This record gives sequence, C-alpha cells and structure tokens, in this order.
Amino acid sequence: MWRQPSSQLRNQPSASDVLNVKPAAAFDATAKLGGENRNAMTIDECFQRVLSGLKVGDVVLPAAPVVLTKMRAAMQSQTVDATQMASLVAQDQRLASEVLRLANTAHYARAGRISDLQAAVTRIGFKQIHQIVETVLLRSAFSVRNPWTLNCLTEIWRRGVASALACRALATALPATARIDPGVAYLAGLFCDVGASFLLSILDEEQVPFDETFDEAALAVALAAHHQGAGKRLMEAWDMDAFVQLAACAHHPESKQLTGPGMCRAIVGVGSMVADLLSLPPDLTWTRPLLEHERKALLSVLRLPAAQLEKVAEAIKADFDAITNAN
Repeated sequence: MWRQPSSQLRNQPSASDVLNVKPAAAFDATAKLGGENRNAMTIDECFQRVLSGLKVGDVVLPAAPVVLTKMRAAMQSQTVDATQMASLVAQDQRLASEVLRLANTAHYARAGRISDLQAAVTRIGFKQIHQIVETVLLRSAFSVRNPWTLNCLTEIWRRGVASALACRALATALPATARIDPGVAYLAGLFCDVGASFLLSILDEEQVPFDETFDEAALAVALAAHHQGAGKRLMEAWDMDAFVQLAACAHHPESKQLTGPGMCRAIVGVGSMVADLLSLPPDLTWTRPLLEHERKALLSVLRLPAAQLEKVAEAIKADFDAITNAN
C-alpha cells in the first residue's frame, strides 16, 4: 500500500526538526504550529515549506506499490490474460477481497455469486479492474492516526470516487472530436485532490491536536492554496498520465496554470458538480461555492446542459455505492 513515510528531509532526523513543528503543539486562533513559540509556523507556512522541499527533491515521497506498477504494465500489454490479471490482484489480500466483493454486488452479479478471483476479473473486465486497483490502493495511501484526519481523508477519497465515476461517464458521452479515454478521465477525477490528502497526512504525522482550539477555517484556506501544487508533485512521482497530472495541479476554476476552463479542468470540474448531487459533505479543498458563470463555462466546454447532471449522478450512483459502502 502507499503508506506515507516520514516526511523527513535528507540528512535530517525528523519532519519535526525540518518544519520546526513541535509534535504536540496546540493551535491558537491564528492556527499557528508550536503554541507560544515565536518561531512556530502557521499551517500555510508549513505547507509552503513542504512544497519547497518537494520542488527540490528533499521531501521523500511514497512510491507506487509494486502490484500497481505491474498492473499498469499489464494494461499496456497486448498479451495479458485473465489468469495473469488475477495473479496480480492476488498479490494484495485486501485488493483481492475487494475485487471479489464487487464482483458479487448487484451491479455485477447478474449471473450468480462467484468465489474465484479469475472469474471475478473476467466478469468485471480488465479496464475496470485496473480502475478498482487504483481506487482501493488510494484508499489506504496515507497512514494517519487521528480520527479527525482519517475522517477527512475518507471524505476526500469518497468524493474522488464520485468524481472519477462522473468523469468516466462524461468522457464516454463526449463527441469523437473531443474524446478523452474514459479510463484516464476516471483517474483524473479520482486523484485530483490527492495533494490535500498528502498535506493532511503531514499534519497528522506531526501529531497536531485537532481539538476545540484547532482553526478549521485556516486549514481550509491553506489546503485550497496548496493542495494542487502538492498533487502535481505526487502525480509526477507516481508516473501518472499527463492528463491526470494536469487535473491534480489545475482543476479549480481560478487555477493559474491554464487560461480558460480547458477540457481537463472542465471534465474534472463538472465531475465534481455531479459528486455534489450525491449528497456528499462539502469539498474540503474549496472555500467558496462555484460561481454561476464558472459553472456555465465548465459546462459549455463539454457542451452539456445543466439538466444532464442529474442523469449522470443517477447513472453512477449504483457504482458509487458498490465501491464505497464497504470502506
């Protein structure tokens, strides 16, 4: 699994030393790390320090798990078969269990229950198996201990799943002249907010107390400002498709990396709009509602009427429930 290692810098003993963050430091009203320490940093400054370390390669990033690397290679192969795919999935016990569970949900189990992994791979299909592998492994990508942080990461992941399913459905409906591979669109939606999960894991690692003194508003502002930069570095390190990297670093309407909505930002943005229709908690990486002109701009790129969003949400709900209900 993508267990988040210590965010320590090379030749330094710990992340706490690097960031000057005292492990059990309380947050005051200005959301500062380190209590009364005059050298303590705000959350925003902490995230800036992490991003600076990422840019120069000093912050150690987790590597993609071997099973995922092999799965990606298998998907590019012209000779891979169900036996080989099942063998790859079997290398991770949780992954194998999840594939069997999904194969027996109402969405897939029209031909009766199965207990054989190879049969499950055949039933679900290679492309969707790959997407399931990415989804399941992302669920446990970052190791956190605090229940509050864990809940945040869970909600980011659930919203990512909803956005991924919506992006895949939207990509399928695009005209041939604007066609995006549905599998790539799925991963763009899934990973667009992975930078926020990474940054939250940094705070958790520093044992920040998320109690009544914690300023959640300051955290939201800092996440909104920095999660796209962190996501870009992570997607580069995990050798993701260029479209997925772009989605991670420039998916909010005000992003400076692109001029105009663009197809990438449009499909991920509309995917997030569909996710909102599934009654999910608010997006932790977004500090204000999407403005009406922004909604129209995103929809216009896809040539999609706003009324169509409800239909997309209805179409993906069964898949969303099947993937997320057991997690």
